[in-house]
Amino acid sequence: MDNDWHIPHVLLLVETAGAYGRGLSLGIGRYIAQHGPWSTCVAERAIYERLPTWLNDWRGDGILACSLYPRDVERLQATGLPVVELVADPQLGLPCVHAESERMGEMAAEHLLGLGLEQFAFFAPEHHWWAVRRRDGFLSKLAQNDRPCSIYVPPTRQGRQKWQNVQQSRILDWLKSLPARCGVFSPSDRYAVALLDLCRRAKIAVPEQLAVVGVDNDPVLSSLSYPP
Repeated sequence: MDNDWHIPHVLLLVETAGAYGRGLSLGIGRYIAQHGPWSTCVAERAIYERLPTWLNDWRGDGILACSLYPRDVERLQATGLPVVELVADPQLGLPCVHAESERMGEMAAEHLLGLGLEQFAFFAPEHHWWAVRRRDGFLSKLAQNDRPCSIYVPPTRQGRQKWQNVQQSRILDWLKSLPARCGVFSPSDRYAVALLDLCRRAKIAVPEQLAVVGVDNDPVLSSLSYPP
């Protein structure tokens, strides 16, 4: 065996709590099976979890990361290692691999338009770059078909508040203001499931009054929602 043969040592800072992150992990695993071997260090983490404190001391060949915060991107850059980002805004300066967010929004609009709906809404309770791009794709397709859209605007300083707080009443008021037979696009299944729960509390029938579309096809979240 060639003693100079080097097995890449790669750190996986991938969110594993949701369907998107788990799908990324499966894809990375398939790549390793076909093109490996790799030596992988897997740091299981939640979507909002910050980077591990030991990152600066880690030694390896490269990092695959899912980051939500600009400060985390700065920490990744500071390691001096090759990094490919799988979630953070591309404008933050790291090489990245992303889904086509604008196209997701267009597809959601195409689906709801295909149901014969004429009233539409967009719901996201937090400010994220990917949510904005999915919204823009949704609005663009609706504009091409001369259809209106009501947009829920989250509080600028309270965008990350939990569902069990003052934002719930704000969302309920917005839901009650929507016209009947309205198609609602939510750019994440997490948001869509929470929206369905609020609809039940407000006695708004889904899909008879509101037709709700989310993103990610998360089977666990879907099984916990009604309707699924």
